[in-house]
Amino acid sequence: MSSARHNQLLELLIAFALGELSLEHFEDQVLPLAWESADGSGPAAELAGDVLLWLAEATQGHRTEAELRRLAAARLRTVVVETEPPVARTGTGTPAAARGGPVVSLSDTQGRRPAAASA
Repeated sequence: MSSARHNQLLELLIAFALGELSLEHFEDQVLPLAWESADGSGPAAELAGDVLLWLAEATQGHRTEAELRRLAAARLRTVVVETEPPVARTGTGTPAAARGGPVVSLSDTQGRRPAAASA
Protein backbone atom coordinates (compact mmCIF):
# COMPACT_ATOMS: atom_id res chain seq x y z
CA MET A 1 0.00 0.00 0.00
CA SER A 2 2.85 2.37 0.80
CA SER A 3 4.26 1.94 -2.70
CA ALA A 4 0.88 2.78 -4.25
CA ARG A 5 0.59 5.93 -2.10
CA HIS A 6 4.15 6.89 -2.98
CA ASN A 7 3.32 6.57 -6.68
CA GLN A 8 0.12 8.63 -6.24
CA LEU A 9 2.04 11.35 -4.40
CA LEU A 10 4.68 11.37 -7.14
CA GLU A 11 2.06 11.70 -9.87
CA LEU A 12 0.48 14.69 -8.10
CA LEU A 13 3.88 16.26 -7.48
CA ILE A 14 4.81 15.85 -11.15
CA ALA A 15 1.55 17.45 -12.30
CA PHE A 16 2.00 20.34 -9.86
CA ALA A 17 5.66 20.91 -10.77
CA LEU A 18 4.77 20.98 -14.47
CA GLY A 19 1.97 23.51 -13.88
CA GLU A 20 -0.77 21.04 -14.78
CA LEU A 21 -2.46 21.53 -11.38
CA SER A 22 -3.23 24.81 -9.65
CA LEU A 23 -2.07 25.12 -6.06
CA GLU A 24 -5.68 24.83 -4.88
CA HIS A 25 -6.30 21.61 -6.83
CA PHE A 26 -2.94 20.21 -5.74
CA GLU A 27 -3.79 20.84 -2.09
CA ASP A 28 -7.27 19.32 -2.47
CA GLN A 29 -5.86 16.13 -3.95
CA VAL A 30 -2.59 15.75 -2.09
CA LEU A 31 -3.53 16.64 1.51
CA PRO A 32 -5.72 13.60 2.30
CA LEU A 33 -3.18 11.27 0.72
CA ALA A 34 -0.25 12.96 2.46
CA TRP A 35 -1.93 12.76 5.88
CA GLU A 36 -2.62 9.03 5.37
CA SER A 37 0.99 8.44 4.32
CA ALA A 38 2.76 10.61 6.90
CA ASP A 39 2.14 8.20 9.79
CA GLY A 40 4.09 5.36 8.21
CA SER A 41 7.71 4.91 7.26
CA GLY A 42 9.53 4.65 3.97
CA PRO A 43 9.47 6.73 0.79
CA ALA A 44 5.75 7.60 0.91
CA ALA A 45 5.99 8.90 4.48
CA GLU A 46 9.14 10.88 3.71
CA LEU A 47 7.61 12.48 0.62
CA ALA A 48 4.34 13.18 2.47
CA GLY A 49 6.26 14.88 5.27
CA ASP A 50 8.05 17.14 2.80
CA VAL A 51 4.81 18.07 1.03
CA LEU A 52 2.98 18.78 4.30
CA LEU A 53 5.84 20.98 5.50
CA TRP A 54 5.93 22.97 2.24
CA LEU A 55 2.19 23.53 2.27
CA ALA A 56 2.25 24.61 5.93
CA GLU A 57 5.04 27.08 5.14
CA ALA A 58 3.03 28.46 2.22
CA THR A 59 -0.08 28.80 4.38
CA GLN A 60 1.94 30.86 6.86
CA GLY A 61 3.22 33.10 4.05
CA HIS A 62 6.79 31.76 4.19
CA ARG A 63 6.73 30.28 0.67
CA THR A 64 5.20 31.44 -2.61
CA GLU A 65 3.47 29.20 -5.14
CA ALA A 66 6.49 29.57 -7.44
CA GLU A 67 8.77 28.39 -4.63
CA LEU A 68 6.51 25.39 -4.02
CA ARG A 69 6.72 24.42 -7.69
CA ARG A 70 10.54 24.73 -7.60
CA LEU A 71 10.67 22.58 -4.44
CA ALA A 72 8.45 19.98 -6.09
CA ALA A 73 10.65 19.87 -9.21
CA ALA A 74 13.82 19.64 -7.12
CA ARG A 75 12.34 16.83 -4.99
CA LEU A 76 11.45 14.89 -8.13
CA ARG A 77 15.06 14.97 -9.26
CA THR A 78 16.07 13.09 -6.11
CA VAL A 79 13.28 10.51 -6.04
CA VAL A 80 14.07 6.82 -5.74
CA VAL A 81 11.38 4.67 -7.29
CA GLU A 82 10.81 1.21 -5.84
CA THR A 83 10.13 -1.30 -8.60
CA GLU A 84 9.60 -4.99 -8.96
CA PRO A 85 12.56 -7.15 -10.02
CA PRO A 86 13.03 -7.33 -13.79
CA VAL A 87 11.07 -9.97 -15.64
CA ALA A 88 13.08 -12.56 -17.55
CA ARG A 89 12.50 -12.10 -21.27
CA THR A 90 11.97 -15.73 -22.27
CA GLY A 91 8.91 -14.97 -24.33
CA THR A 92 6.55 -15.80 -21.47
CA GLY A 93 7.35 -12.94 -19.09
CA THR A 94 4.88 -10.13 -18.59
CA PRO A 95 6.18 -6.61 -17.83
CA ALA A 96 5.25 -5.08 -14.46
CA ALA A 97 2.95 -2.52 -16.12
CA ALA A 98 0.89 -5.26 -17.75
CA ARG A 99 0.57 -7.05 -14.40
CA GLY A 100 -0.62 -3.85 -12.71
CA GLY A 101 2.74 -3.27 -11.01
CA PRO A 102 3.96 0.18 -9.95
CA VAL A 103 5.00 2.34 -12.85
CA VAL A 104 6.13 5.94 -12.45
CA SER A 105 7.43 7.99 -15.32
CA LEU A 106 9.61 10.93 -14.42
CA SER A 107 10.53 11.70 -18.02
CA ASP A 108 8.48 14.90 -17.94
CA THR A 109 10.77 16.30 -15.26
CA GLN A 110 13.92 15.55 -17.22
CA GLY A 111 15.01 18.57 -19.17
CA ARG A 112 11.71 20.43 -18.79
CA ARG A 113 11.19 23.27 -16.44
CA PRO A 114 7.94 23.56 -14.50
CA ALA A 115 5.53 26.12 -15.89
CA ALA A 116 5.79 29.52 -14.27
CA ALA A 117 3.26 29.93 -11.51
CA SER A 118 1.13 33.03 -11.28
CA ALA A 119 1.29 34.69 -7.90
